[in-house]
Parts: sequence; structure tokens; C-alpha cells
Amino acid sequence: MTLSSMVVSRDWQEVSVLECILGSLHIDVAVESEPQRALSRLAKSKVDALIVDCDLNGTGSSFASCNGRLRGRARCRW
Repeated sequence: MTLSSMVVSRDWQEVSVLECILGSLHIDVAVESEPQRALSRLAKSKVDALIVDCDLNGTGSSFASCNGRLRGRARCRW
């Protein structure tokens, strides 16, 4: 069974490093640069790991509300 992850960031250098590290661990990586689009994708699909750039505008409020919906399915680290 393949693990999957989503990286929410616009920082291409950060994304590149994370793709390299996660790929070396055989973890599929989906990249989303817009927090709202990421939330839409998360509503439709499951990921094993969610990595969010908290410096990205809109992530704080968007993913704070997401925390309640993810409870029981994921461990959120803020």
C-alpha cells in the first residue's frame, strides 16, 4: 500500500526539498499552492500526511477550521 501526502506551499524550494525527501521514502506527493483548493481536494480524498506552509496567507484560518474535521482521522501538529 502506497502512502500519500499533500504539501500546501508556494515556496518552490521548500516543495522541491519535500518532494525529494518524501519520494525517497516512497510517499506520493500532491502539491497545492492555494489553501482553499487544498481543502477542496482533502474533502474528496485521503492523505496520510499533510504538510502546510503556515507562512502562506490564508492557511491559518483555513486549516484551523480543518482541524476539527480531521480529528479522529489525523494527528494535527500546530
